[in-house]
Amino acid sequence: MKNSILLIIIITMCAIVGCKQAHDGYTISGDVRESWDGKKVYLYLKDVEPSRLIDSTVISKGKFEIKGNFETPRFCELRLYLNPNDKNNRNFIVSSSFFVDSTEVNVRCDKFDKRPSFSVIGSSISDQYAEYIKENEQLYDKEVFQKYSDAYYKENDLDLAYKYAKEVALFRKKKHDHRVQFINNHPESPVSLKIVQDMITRAGNVSRKETLELFNTLSVKLRNSEAGVFTKSLLEARKVYVGELFRDAIVDDIALNQCNLKDYIKDGTHTLIEFWASWCGPCRGDIPSVKRAYEKYHPRGFNIVSVSIDKNIKSWQKAVREEDMSWVQLRNRKGDNSIVETYGVTYVPSTFLVDKKGIITHVDLRGGWLDMELNRIYNN
Repeated sequence: MKNSILLIIIITMCAIVGCKQAHDGYTISGDVRESWDGKKVYLYLKDVEPSRLIDSTVISKGKFEIKGNFETPRFCELRLYLNPNDKNNRNFIVSSSFFVDSTEVNVRCDKFDKRPSFSVIGSSISDQYAEYIKENEQLYDKEVFQKYSDAYYKENDLDLAYKYAKEVALFRKKKHDHRVQFINNHPESPVSLKIVQDMITRAGNVSRKETLELFNTLSVKLRNSEAGVFTKSLLEARKVYVGELFRDAIVDDIALNQCNLKDYIKDGTHTLIEFWASWCGPCRGDIPSVKRAYEKYHPRGFNIVSVSIDKNIKSWQKAVREEDMSWVQLRNRKGDNSIVETYGVTYVPSTFLVDKKGIITHVDLRGGWLDMELNRIYNN
């Protein structure tokens, strides 16, 4: 069609055993629009950080080819920059992530809306990963979450919001249990390794012990692979886990004086460490409920420490004034051992609830879930 963008990327990978024409490793070949001639296609490893460029090639007459070999299946990304001069604009990046496992695979761009969508056919591991994602998503009812959101933020019906929040919490537990079950049932699958990686990097409500046990469930071959060794390093490098003492860090206060987080975490009180930014819509949207919780429970010993990740100091200070945030306001300092790195914060808003003994008890406790936990602490 004249005015539609159409991309077909064909990836063919043949194993040494089991293919009609066996070869050492994989061959990635593609057919794209000839108008993209001269642009490069890149292959990245995505199971290590930072992502590592493996190979690249130039599109010629609408075609390209990349060859290589992996000792074990790897999670990769094929990427094409439609505007080579602007590699940060996601609207001009065509990409697909999949497992390269030395089998014959087709990665096809089926349609373009605002961004392209892909289907992967032929990779048994990618099929397994897609099935895992599908099963996991089916355990979560988005309609219930929307009902919670409407009741809590729009209707201010706390009783109804708590009802739905409890249901959502059950869904989240089922999703977690499903992850654990998949790893236990598939210790030799690279998908299990990726799940462990995701659990480590997305600072959720998992303990160091549970994470280590899940990692050790993986086969020796997976643990000793490059991606496995990297995953172990992630596990050991993560400093903050549920069930452990909070970590101190150097920060700036609202007057830009250097101070320590520990100065604001008092024994005998519960403290919410909240990471936010003035430009973050969900962060600003949560402030009224955070303020309500603070006003209700601060007289009984509940404290909040907000940590901004703003780069623009004036924007941060202005937002604090506009929102009338009367609790402790701190800001992340750049450099090694920053509080953002220490707490492994990759998105905002992110929260960590610290109990009377300085132990982190919950991660990402917000809205109705924060209200319910504070009600349990102070009223039960």
